[in-house]
Amino acid sequence: MTERRFSLVHYRIPFLWLGLLAVLLLLAWQPMLRGLVPWRGDGLLHFVRLAQLERAVQGGDLFPRWSPDLGYGFGFPLFNFYAPFSYYVSLIPRLLGLPLTVSLQMSYGLALLVLAAGMFLWARAVWGSDWAGVTAVLAAIYSPYMLYNTYHRAALAELWGLAWLVMALWAIQDFSARRPPRAARTALGYLAIFYAFLLLSHNITALIGTPILLAYALLQIRTPNAKIHNLFLALLLGLALSAFFWLPAFLEKSYVQIENLTATANFAYTSHFLSWRELLAWPQTADPRQVNPAIPRSLGWPAIILALLAWLPVKKTAVNSPISNLQSRKYHRLALTLVTFACLFMTLPASQPIWDAVPLLAFVQFPWRFLGPAAISLAMLAALGLQTLEALLAVRYPSAIVGYGLSVICLALPLFALPWLFPASAPPLPASLTPLDTIRFEIETGWLGTTAAADYLPRTVQQLPPSDSLIPRYEAAPPDGFISRLDAAQLPAEFVIQDQQEQFTHTRLQYHSAEEVTAVFDLFAFPGWQAQLDGRSLPTSLTQPEGLITAVLPPGDHTFQLAFANTPLRAAANALSLASLLLLAALAVFSAYRPSSRAAHQADPTASPSGA
Repeated sequence: MTERRFSLVHYRIPFLWLGLLAVLLLLAWQPMLRGLVPWRGDGLLHFVRLAQLERAVQGGDLFPRWSPDLGYGFGFPLFNFYAPFSYYVSLIPRLLGLPLTVSLQMSYGLALLVLAAGMFLWARAVWGSDWAGVTAVLAAIYSPYMLYNTYHRAALAELWGLAWLVMALWAIQDFSARRPPRAARTALGYLAIFYAFLLLSHNITALIGTPILLAYALLQIRTPNAKIHNLFLALLLGLALSAFFWLPAFLEKSYVQIENLTATANFAYTSHFLSWRELLAWPQTADPRQVNPAIPRSLGWPAIILALLAWLPVKKTAVNSPISNLQSRKYHRLALTLVTFACLFMTLPASQPIWDAVPLLAFVQFPWRFLGPAAISLAMLAALGLQTLEALLAVRYPSAIVGYGLSVICLALPLFALPWLFPASAPPLPASLTPLDTIRFEIETGWLGTTAAADYLPRTVQQLPPSDSLIPRYEAAPPDGFISRLDAAQLPAEFVIQDQQEQFTHTRLQYHSAEEVTAVFDLFAFPGWQAQLDGRSLPTSLTQPEGLITAVLPPGDHTFQLAFANTPLRAAANALSLASLLLLAALAVFSAYRPSSRAAHQADPTASPSGA
């Protein structure tokens, strides 16, 4: 009799392991379950960005490329360049009425859950063992870098990026397993979606992760009758699905002062290499005398030891050996080892010639970001190491003793990570933010537009206006209202505004004027702003050196509008993403209703019935 199992899509996971995964994640979630919100590093920025996204969506702008309340209230093209996925996850509970703090906690918790699910599925598919899946989850979730990212850097976007990278790696492996055609097509659809989510989650993780995905897809060429060209087509589809974001973000970067990102030593990669001593550092003991203690960016020693065990030889005739495909084991073991060492090498000063030779790497900023993929590949090797140990011990000891022993070894992974799970208590954090709070936050922290180096400041702005110049107008407006972008005090007495309407990225006014007036609008000029007079296009210019939008308004009675719209590039990128989404939906319908080749699959004696 076969074991009854719960089916997640077409990949089967026993209830026992699902429950165990939830329990194992409780320790990683416990700081948030105690009420803590990750706040160090980028943590406070997420509050402001989420509040701006919420304000845009409530105003009818579902994907706001322009955030009018950032940049001291003069506007900032934040989401035209910063990957937005993690904030849309937080937006759902926020729109349901939950506070900013809880909404962000849920996004962090879900990112860890997706990462854990991806590690379990991938390790179980590659090594063919539930124990391997659980070990990979523990080694990845409780790796020092993952917990450092979560609680000491509050790197929410990067955490989501790593989660989708793992899910995409699993989808590649899932396609390569000899499955029925319908299941293989489903895996390709997942790959396209997961890769799109990766591109929409974190620019830098996508930059690092894309070569890894391409290399892993190429590795599948060893699989007999593998149609690896389908993997590359799926990745292209994911690229097209997310084109509405990454295409303008990449091609319009010359419109902003992106060079600020690497202009100072604080953000130059040359200042952030690690040493082997740092990579292999042990946890720091608690010191109550330190207000901001140094947090090691290192590898977990239990994972390292288990990864080394993965290279122990295992005989094909080993009793109760869970390793059914030694050839696949060797390929993956070698590939994962190479990826681990390559990523670790990129964190060391010896890799600087590579950083110097590849201009795009400068945007990574911190070489130690490569610890993310290194932790993932090391976790996979640790899973194989535990499996290898199981195969060796099973020859001499009863299965019950082996099981208890492996459980104890697995517990070493979270125990080693405990020092990273007790971050400093957070200061009082807001349940909501008004636009006025946003401007004051920028003034107090110096993080203009919620960026550390004003790297998304429009290039037209050569000198910033006074940081508090719009505060009186924001104070006079309702907390969630919109300010007038035209300062009436600067207009001549003959210019009479008869009606004025202000929306999120739209200004409309009806006026009467006895003379021609050059109106200055308190908005930074940026491609996409379009002016109309009585329904006809009206040229605009900008002030020097502040880069504010100006328009010459003729005398008489007229209706003037200023609105932020898509450029031709953005419109084309949107159309490409929409067409790709429709294509994916059509392929899903076609796959669902196309007759399955189940009989041919069952006739193949090499086909795997469980998909593992």
